[in-house]
Amino acid sequence: MGDNKGKVMSVLGSIEPEQLGRTLMHEHLYFDLTAYRSEHETPEQTAFFYEPMTLKNLHRIANDPYSNRDNCINMDRELTLREMSYFKIAGGQTIVDVTPGGVHEGVMAAYMPMLVDLSKSSGIQVVAGFGHYLASSKTGGESPITMGVRDPALAEMTDDQVADLYIRAVEDGFGDTGVRPGIIGELGTGSIIEASEAKVLRAAGAAQKETGLAITLHMHLPARNGHEALDLISSNGGNPERVVMGHSDSLLCQTGRTYEQGIDYLLSLLERGAYIEFDLCGNSSYFRTDEAHWWLPSDRERAKGIHELCRHGFADKILLSHDTGHKYYLREYGGWGWAHVLTEFRRTMLEEGIDEKTIEGFSVSNPQSVLTIV
Repeated sequence: MGDNKGKVMSVLGSIEPEQLGRTLMHEHLYFDLTAYRSEHETPEQTAFFYEPMTLKNLHRIANDPYSNRDNCINMDRELTLREMSYFKIAGGQTIVDVTPGGVHEGVMAAYMPMLVDLSKSSGIQVVAGFGHYLASSKTGGESPITMGVRDPALAEMTDDQVADLYIRAVEDGFGDTGVRPGIIGELGTGSIIEASEAKVLRAAGAAQKETGLAITLHMHLPARNGHEALDLISSNGGNPERVVMGHSDSLLCQTGRTYEQGIDYLLSLLERGAYIEFDLCGNSSYFRTDEAHWWLPSDRERAKGIHELCRHGFADKILLSHDTGHKYYLREYGGWGWAHVLTEFRRTMLEEGIDEKTIEGFSVSNPQSVLTIV
């Protein structure tokens, strides 16, 4: 990537950082989470899984997002383009799609032409991420773009072999598409960082050192294992100052921990140079897994937390997005959509007392710093 040092790699080719404009750093333009449905279902739950989304069942879906197939899959080109248009009207110019389809399974080679089509058709620049998701990821989704499918061969690969895969993808693109990624990730970590997840993080550190791309992470919200992830990346040559800690917002309102403890933890990551990504803006849902449950904060709580981090001098290390991975997040299904950060949440931040210049930096200069190849 030496020939592109100082540039940003979009799915249409390299661009100048200044061309990014207002940028969402963590989205999924298409998604398929149908593989994550419950394995222990009653006949009624099975029937509900196959119901179409309607106003009558939206409340149930919003409170149990994986219970309904229609909510978990969006491969609808026209719907996606309409949703992108709302972002464009609000002044948005770039979306980073971090759907991690592995590398040599061929998933990304199938996905890249779809992102190229969306970018050309919408007039929105798209930057593609790639990599491996959670070790616990299931297989068996309906589309070829099933987020999180794990290549079985990964278990037998060494750190160096995974790093070589990543480096080749960055340098040569995916398959014969010629499309190159502009960021490594989102790389998945769970409630504990499994051996294969640690391997991926170490490999990403080596690939980052070689290619100059930043790394973006899916952090399991209740686990607070961000420092371990940074240690693994840096152990193989990666730079914590080029790492984005995804899904950081929920740390402000975890069960059993105070808001102040959440702020202290985020500050500890910022002090190591990492970026803090509030990428669930608009979402105040309740989530539950086998080992933990947590609320996402309200936008007012998000804005308060962001303001506090800015007071400590870290305004240049904050990123914003929505992590749109369910249909009920989308505007046409009653959600907040991709324009929310630039519209309603912007007003919430202004009301919290964050100034216009700082807010603009969250969506413009900070993404430029992350996505510029070094």
